[in-house]
Amino acid sequence: MSVFEKGPNFEKINLYLAILNKRKIDSGHHFKFQNQYYLPVNAKEEEKFFKKGTEVLVIQAFDGNLFVTYEKK
Repeated sequence: MSVFEKGPNFEKINLYLAILNKRKIDSGHHFKFQNQYYLPVNAKEEEKFFKKGTEVLVIQAFDGNLFVTYEKK
């Protein structure tokens, strides 16, 4: 192993240092995180609707961006 190996890029570091939180979808298809309500959207900015009580994983990246995963997607 070399001490001169290339380290991970910023995108990987950003997610390695992320904070993970479980949340449940409410009856309005939103989840609450840090006293704010969010409606999940996909990569194309299309709204995603889930049944009430669906558990999602909220990922707060090191740079402050929020990501939501459902069943590892």
